[in-house]
Amino acid sequence: MNTQLDILTAKKAELDSHRPLLPEQVANVGAWLDLEYTYTSNAIEGNTLNRAETALVMFLTLLMENYGILIVSRYAVILSNYILIIGI
Repeated sequence: MNTQLDILTAKKAELDSHRPLLPEQVANVGAWLDLEYTYTSNAIEGNTLNRAETALVMFLTLLMENYGILIVSRYAVILSNYILIIGI
């Protein structure tokens, strides 16, 4: 009969067999945790976005920051030094 300690020891050995993790794997785990923490925090505050919608908002925000995109209103977007006016 396995005790909980035996089960945990086996799981720890399985986890350790995959070490060291590649930098890409560490980054993936970090991104997943960021998404989960953001989704859970927003859900606690009453936000109705699901995980996929939360991921989309996070990705678009990151993309916008990296490429200098700023949404001024629902009709105008600043792309670096250019202003794009979207149909009114």
